[in-house]
Amino acid sequence: MNKNKPLPEHTELDYYECYAKIALESLFPEQFDLDIKDKPDLQDSIKKIGVEVTLGRNPKQQEIESLYTKLKYNKESSPEKLKRQIEKCGGKLNGGILSGISERDDFGYAVQAFKRKVDKINKGEYLVMRSYDLFIFDDCLDMICDQSIIKSVSSQMQKYQKNKMVQYQYVYICTPSILWHLSLQTGERKGYDISKQQFGWAMKAREMVEE
Repeated sequence: MNKNKPLPEHTELDYYECYAKIALESLFPEQFDLDIKDKPDLQDSIKKIGVEVTLGRNPKQQEIESLYTKLKYNKESSPEKLKRQIEKCGGKLNGGILSGISERDDFGYAVQAFKRKVDKINKGEYLVMRSYDLFIFDDCLDMICDQSIIKSVSSQMQKYQKNKMVQYQYVYICTPSILWHLSLQTGERKGYDISKQQFGWAMKAREMVEE
């Protein structure tokens, strides 16, 4: 694995799961001691806590970034074809610099990801745990996020899983600047400024994947 290039699409350990593990254990050291497994993705075998990890992002934006990575680092690919695909997805290239999709998210993709995960965990294919949490990556730039927005997000999630047999107790929404901690049992919400930690966490997560 080349340390000077982006991570491959498929690795033994998932980068996002590694990052979530690091972030949760750093912010809540007394609550979490997690192993990377599957269904759920992160597990505390002593406390019987399971954490699922997912992305709450525009799938078109994800595709744009994947195509751009191939354009920059895969010399065997067709540059013109990749450029056309990027533009078809809504991205723009200006002097080799990528501009992604410009949109106001307000955590809409995080809510969609939550609903998918609620439906999935209720199919009965997961290890039985005492409680389940959900960690969602979202690109929303929320340094000055209106509290009414995150309150609405929490309310939508509570309402969606209200009559489900298996429910998520806590949801963590990780943005580039803030990690939101939502209690879906009590409705409590708290944001943690991670702007200074996220680079270090990202480097540690990459190191875990590369080992």
